[in-house]
Amino acid sequence: MDNNHRAWLAAASAAGQGGLSARAPSIYRGRRWSAHMKLEGDFSGDAFTGAIARDPNDGDSLISTMSVTPGPFSNGQTTLTLLLAAATTAIYPASTDGSNVLWAVFEIVRTPVGRDPYTMALGFVPIVGRVGNA
Repeated sequence: MDNNHRAWLAAASAAGQGGLSARAPSIYRGRRWSAHMKLEGDFSGDAFTGAIARDPNDGDSLISTMSVTPGPFSNGQTTLTLLLAAATTAIYPASTDGSNVLWAVFEIVRTPVGRDPYTMALGFVPIVGRVGNA
């Protein structure tokens, strides 16, 4: 992960953008990817969007969007399911340093019922595997 990503996450956190920071499980090119986030509280009626980008400081570096679906509220928690289709991950770009690992950033945006959207989670996700691995 390069220092640009670390600086971005630190600045976003200091600005109050994103209450969580994490490293997501690796995305393998050409494979379906899913991850789960358990949140304390009832988020089951809210809308969520997700995005993966190459560079957090470049608005033109979007790699893809991802499905973010809240589950039912149960035992004081809501579980979000993050999902990418295999066809989506198969076309992810190569790394720029020859390592075959592209460090990308993810952002989860929450829109509470009747309120404005805000960034609630930011983090890193490694993208691995051969380019065009469909």
